[in-house]
Amino acid sequence: MKLKPVKATINYSDLEKVDIRVGTIEKAEVMEKPVPEGAQAG
Repeated sequence: MKLKPVKATINYSDLEKVDIRVGTIEKAEVMEKPVPEGAQAG
């Protein structure tokens, strides 16, 4: 396996701009696909 070089580090101020969300999915539901406006339901 060939290793790739480590990428450059970023400033903390740049890291603060990134939206990182961590959590657990507790429930998922199947939903109907919306019909675009002006289209006929099939």
